[in-house]
Amino acid sequence: MPSLNFSEDVLVLNPDLVRLTKAGKINLKLTARPEALKAEPTFKSKTEARAWREWAPTVGAALMLYEPITLHLMGGRYTPDFVFVFENGEVFLVEVKGSWQAYQSGRSSKRSLKQAAEEFAWLGRWFSVMPVPRDQGGGWRVEEFGLKVSTR
Repeated sequence: MPSLNFSEDVLVLNPDLVRLTKAGKINLKLTARPEALKAEPTFKSKTEARAWREWAPTVGAALMLYEPITLHLMGGRYTPDFVFVFENGEVFLVEVKGSWQAYQSGRSSKRSLKQAAEEFAWLGRWFSVMPVPRDQGGGWRVEEFGLKVSTR
């Protein structure tokens, strides 16, 4: 079982995310919108739609969800584009980007992803996925972020 370390800030900002059962097990509450469960959701970008069709099926997840959770970070919120759950219980949280341009707010999506991966390392493995231009061979560039959780 993974060693779970929750900072006090994470628990204060996300009071309904994690609950301990009487047996000492951890329940994670995902408040998935019905959209998250569709086989072909309505995406916010063409890059997300393309990644869902071309890249996501190659991952081999038992369950694929689109934007099923919003996490409250110190200084903002973060919603991973995809969450993949595998038969062995492993969870991948994925950010799909065409580029790492900063938002008008000045907060870069890469910085938000790194922060979420650190604050919520216990939630699973964190990745970014970006399309590789066709003139450079095409396909997808996958990068892992965050801390590795020990599984003693």
